[in-house]
Amino acid sequence: MGGSSVGGTTRFMSITIKLEKLAKTSKNKVKCKSHNLALVSYYAPHSGYPEEEIERATLEFSEFLSKVPANNTTVIIGADLNASIGTRISEDPVPSKEKDDDFELQGDTIKELLGPHGNPHRNENGEKILNLMREHDLRAASTFFDCYNKHNTWRNPKDKKPHQIDHFLIPRNQLCHTVNVKRKLDSINSDHAALCIEFQLPNGALLHKKDNKKSEVTRPKTRINNFILRNSKKGKFQEKASEFFQNLNPQTVAESSDDDLLRLFEKHIVEAAKEAAEQTITCKPDWFTASEQTLMDLISIRNEALKKFMEEGDPVSQELLKEARRNLLREKRKAKRKWQFEFAQRCQSIDFQTNPKEAWQMITHLTDGFQKHHKNLAQKLFKNRDGIVATNEK
Repeated sequence: MGGSSVGGTTRFMSITIKLEKLAKTSKNKVKCKSHNLALVSYYAPHSGYPEEEIERATLEFSEFLSKVPANNTTVIIGADLNASIGTRISEDPVPSKEKDDDFELQGDTIKELLGPHGNPHRNENGEKILNLMREHDLRAASTFFDCYNKHNTWRNPKDKKPHQIDHFLIPRNQLCHTVNVKRKLDSINSDHAALCIEFQLPNGALLHKKDNKKSEVTRPKTRINNFILRNSKKGKFQEKASEFFQNLNPQTVAESSDDDLLRLFEKHIVEAAKEAAEQTITCKPDWFTASEQTLMDLISIRNEALKKFMEEGDPVSQELLKEARRNLLREKRKAKRKWQFEFAQRCQSIDFQTNPKEAWQMITHLTDGFQKHHKNLAQKLFKNRDGIVATNEK
């Protein structure tokens, strides 16, 4: 359990619950599967606080989120953001001429962070929250459900204007387990409406038993490059293949059957081909692994700038921190685009004729991109030739 207090107010608290599941195997042995559920509550400072305190609270919460384990852990963040983040169709509150290009949120990024439902209003503090969500790959689950267009959770006492400032933030790869998020008015006495989330804990990939055995070092997979074997290494291969007949013992020929000699020759041919044109199969790295060294260097610079700002807190260290974060976000965008471009080049037009199934799987994976998170559960409606909607699947 952990938390932080800024300006005399508790900003965020967390509790981690360990879930265990006992299951019997076919041999009547009991196996224990464990899974962690991290529940986080976050209260963001509103626009009336000084800019330095808002920045400090955001940085502390960002540092806390970076320490939450990603493996075998479900994370649900209930947040009073005190900011309007809008929806994927909201307009930018800051004019493009006044906005820093390095912090500009592109339209495709907004579509990944937010859903189509909710209050479309967005303010400047909402932009900061969206930057935090981008950094930690979070999604506003409240914006992915219609809920009869009832999303506002707070009303400004001055102008009585409704706002949607309370959200559930879910990691991108766990958003598909969110069943529903809706507003509830029959809660405790408060100026905020309560939010209710229906979440289905994963029962498959994330639930696995602990393996205390040391992982064995596996030999990398290899294959024979036939193109090299038929061209640049053809002479070497033929030379190695001829050695079989040169070193063949007459006594072995007399004592062995034709099938035995054929198996020996096939084994020799395979070994000769491996020696001439064997290559290691390298798996296609993801976007982070492909640019890991550059990103790790920028992350180290960002962390050092954060420590300096937490110690000194002056405007100079704050500008250095902003610059470090700006450089890291810019390099992350470059790494993702580079990986996506290289992946797209693997799928050629000829593949749709020779191996169409694999080619279309690559297209599906490419269109999913990096943010595949939401399953479309909308009901399919079929119409007949007269335009009448069908009442059943038949």
